[in-house]
Amino acid sequence: MRMSIREFFRSFVPTDRRATPRAAGTAVAINDLLGRKPINLDTPELQRFLAGKRVMVTGAGGSIGSEICRQAIRFCPQRLLLVERAENALFEIDRELRDGWMGADIRPYLADICDTQRLKDIFTTEQPQVIFHCAAHKHVPMMELNPGEAVKNNVFGTKILADTARVHGVAAFVMVRTDKAVNPTSVMGATKRVAELYVQSLNECRVPSAEWKTGNPMLHSALGNRHSALPRLASSRSGLAMCSGRRVRLCRSSRNRLTPAGR
Repeated sequence: MRMSIREFFRSFVPTDRRATPRAAGTAVAINDLLGRKPINLDTPELQRFLAGKRVMVTGAGGSIGSEICRQAIRFCPQRLLLVERAENALFEIDRELRDGWMGADIRPYLADICDTQRLKDIFTTEQPQVIFHCAAHKHVPMMELNPGEAVKNNVFGTKILADTARVHGVAAFVMVRTDKAVNPTSVMGATKRVAELYVQSLNECRVPSAEWKTGNPMLHSALGNRHSALPRLASSRSGLAMCSGRRVRLCRSSRNRLTPAGR
């Protein structure tokens, strides 16, 4: 029996990982590109980790930070502290959480992690116990054009935040990583790597009584966040669509109408 090249390679893909044929023109959802089943976060470990504690999220208005806020509030923290320097983004996530979680103790703080005195004031007032550090410059091309800002925010901003957290006895400091920090080839990746090394050094040098802990969950170019290419592909000028029932192709638009690439 003769087999086409496509069928030959397809035979190596497990049945549960194969794409399901779609009708022509059907848009591709983010989950279709994940390559695995979504992870369920309703775990007893997270409940014990966050319930009844004062939780701070830096970069709370960003795509990753806002999603962490949405997930964290489900585990009933005593108070959720939103730290964000972009006023509109802070307003939006604060309003969304208040509308969805009536009675939850949510406190928005308009602040820059590079502002040492501002951070000291917030820590003194709130005494956070768990910190999710999401604030960072993440656009690779933009940081190539503005390397000084990448160093200031990603490296020194993280240092200021971590030092302040250590002084105030924060129990858990979780720094959100990026795959671009592994063998970095860009300014953004290099600055994130330096920030990781500094946080890890504090973890190794901590005194036992400080109960200092760090964690670095890896987010491999998180699908759907505003720094990913997917939102741009899904925009009006370019898109990701199912152009045939058997394969996914990048499409480009012609006067706001998606057409298969190459035509």
